[in-house]
Amino acid sequence: FGLLSTRATLSFLFLSATHISLMTTTFLLKALLATSSLLSSSLTHAANVLELAQENANFQMFHAAIDLTGLGEALTTASNITVFAPTDAAFEAFKAYSPGTFEKLLQEPDVLSEILLYHVYPGELMSEDIVNGMELDMLQGESALLTTTTAGWRIEMSNLIVTDIIADNGIIHAIDFPLVPPSVEVYPSVLEAAMETGQFTKLIGLIEALGFGSQLNQPGEMTIFAPTDAAFEAMGNFEQLQSNPVLVIGLFMGHVVGGYV
Repeated sequence: FGLLSTRATLSFLFLSATHISLMTTTFLLKALLATSSLLSSSLTHAANVLELAQENANFQMFHAAIDLTGLGEALTTASNITVFAPTDAAFEAFKAYSPGTFEKLLQEPDVLSEILLYHVYPGELMSEDIVNGMELDMLQGESALLTTTTAGWRIEMSNLIVTDIIADNGIIHAIDFPLVPPSVEVYPSVLEAAMETGQFTKLIGLIEALGFGSQLNQPGEMTIFAPTDAAFEAMGNFEQLQSNPVLVIGLFMGHVVGGYV
């Protein structure tokens, strides 16, 4: 009985040692595979700013504009750059603000190149490094002002809506409106221009009530002799005018002429 017990004990110890050996080997293999995976991951080529723009569904118009101007190689080979990239929604907002301008720019690649280069800063700038009032000398040659608002950071009149998208040659910040350098003139629609002054709120209210707003945001040449809020107040019967759409249409048509005057 003692001999059998000894043999059983030895057998158990042998199996336990074998089991431990297998566990150790499995652990080492897993560690080796994990290390191999990390090494292969670190050796994989990360996307540059142009590739990230191409892969992101929100930057398709920006990428198309870069292709059109031939700036792709410059953005691919450049290093340590920061790109303030307008989203597709930003370009649509620009189209609404200045009807026909984007389509004209597509026919003028030199001017479009100037605008696109105004979106590139020759240095890496993370959002945590932005300081209120910072001026950036953009690749185009002119400067752009960074300021803070209650909603976050703004460059000129464009809000940074997504920040710190890391590429292997720089950083992308998504913005909600394209940047326009001071040397390039872009004019708003007559309705947008009237809204910006703040002096035509009554006229704009009448126009929008009649559904004419979209017509004034179309490409074309027109001149509006626009009554200010003070002019309507001097007239004295603005409430009566509001309640008479036919009178409003007659008033509106009498203040609009085709072409530039």
